[in-house]
Amino acid sequence: MTIGYKLAQSYGEEGLIGGVMGLVSYLIVLPAQVVLTDVEGKSVTAAAVMTQTQTSATGMFLAIIATLFSVTWLCKFTKMEKLKIRMPESVPPSIAKSFNVLIPAFLVTTILGLIEVLIVWVFATDIPTIIAKFFQAPLVASFQSIGGLVLYVFLSNLLWAFGLHGTFILGSIGEPIMLTAIQENMDALKNGEALPNIVTKPFLDAFGWMGGGGMIICLVIAIMIASKREDYRSITKVGIVPSLFNVSEPLMFGIPVVFNPLLGIPLIIVPIVTVTLAYYATAFGLIAKTSVLIPWTTPPIISGYLATNGDWKASLLQVILIAIGVLIYIPFVKMANKAAQKETN
Repeated sequence: MTIGYKLAQSYGEEGLIGGVMGLVSYLIVLPAQVVLTDVEGKSVTAAAVMTQTQTSATGMFLAIIATLFSVTWLCKFTKMEKLKIRMPESVPPSIAKSFNVLIPAFLVTTILGLIEVLIVWVFATDIPTIIAKFFQAPLVASFQSIGGLVLYVFLSNLLWAFGLHGTFILGSIGEPIMLTAIQENMDALKNGEALPNIVTKPFLDAFGWMGGGGMIICLVIAIMIASKREDYRSITKVGIVPSLFNVSEPLMFGIPVVFNPLLGIPLIIVPIVTVTLAYYATAFGLIAKTSVLIPWTTPPIISGYLATNGDWKASLLQVILIAIGVLIYIPFVKMANKAAQKETN
């Protein structure tokens, strides 16, 4: 709904129409029938139903793709004069505009319906299966590699270093993938199977964004230990409570950390180190894989325990990662002390 709303507005069309079309297009491309397993283990074909798989994070890619295509087509068709319904001048413009979208909406829904029917007839499959196999699965797999994880974390914090909200900007790319990964882990846990994915959204929240972007909780502790600058210490006292709930903006822009060459380096390095260590700790079975979708504002230490479904070793790992991050931040905090002294002199 929101993607369709904003996309239609970007084309100069009514946002509500785009939102409705996004929802309708998603429902159209869902399979008309699904095969379910009853309590006795028998397969049952059900029509006109929506499953948890389709309406959870696993179906997010399908919803995004269907909305982008359908709303774009709708806006293109709406601009064609031949497809507009001519109304008398006495009709209010708002009503006339709603009539103008009828034929384009009919064409878009017809096209989507025909595509779904043809895929079912010709390939004996459906659009959700194709999306999951050829688009969603490769993206999820790329994030499960240490290289993909490190690249994502590096780019997120590099943007932060230049004053841009990296986790928000790249979240539109990464979050659907990582939400799909945690959904797969949750489904596997429910079915008593081995959890397939290491990198999920709660994994990154628990081991890469403690205190917010750049593992700011480590900077808070480093400043309280090693900083002699009153401006740093006073701002940190204000920002320490938000950082406990992974809100880093007061310190990012208050100290500031952004556009700060000294603090920008550990801002990028520390999260890479922590997620790398957490990745291999999970891969070697030292801690459990994440299987619970916790709120991103969950405080550190608690977040690791909850995200891994009650593994205390994950909380212990968080303590170790915070300590390592503090040790990396401290030399740069001391350099900031010296830089302040030179400016005073």
